[in-house]
Amino acid sequence: LFGIVSAPPMEPGSQELSKKHYYVTPLGLHLTSKSKARPLFRNPDVQQETSGYIIVETNYRVYAYCDTRNNPLQVALLNLFVDVQYCLPNLAVGLITRESVLNALRVGISSTQLLGYLYQRAHPEMQKNNPVLPETVVDQVRLWEKERNRITAQSGALLKGFQSEPDY
Repeated sequence: LFGIVSAPPMEPGSQELSKKHYYVTPLGLHLTSKSKARPLFRNPDVQQETSGYIIVETNYRVYAYCDTRNNPLQVALLNLFVDVQYCLPNLAVGLITRESVLNALRVGISSTQLLGYLYQRAHPEMQKNNPVLPETVVDQVRLWEKERNRITAQSGALLKGFQSEPDY
């Protein structure tokens, strides 16, 4: 849908799209940014809105204060990289797990974008901390991305059927 949301095919090679699964594209994440200029990180000179804060703990638990009933997009965005465990009317609680971060990386969200999203929506009390996000969480998310990117596949050719070692 206009490059904001994408639906994967039902089966590899199929032209039919899945009706159960949709993914927000990086463009969708960029467009739903709270900042008017839509930067990756929050500008400290610009006043933030008073709703939609996120708290990240050192144990990878995430608390997102947002209107989960009237604004399901916020929960859907969070669901891209957080394993949401339960939703209350104004609170979504989840965990940042290795699998949830790898799923986000598979759909094209980098660790910088993921951490920028959390930084931009950090609760005002978290904004008083230096660093804003727990270092253990930031380091681990970046390590998971590096782990995924450490091996790259390249095409190759197999040569066989040599009659002797000098022919090889």
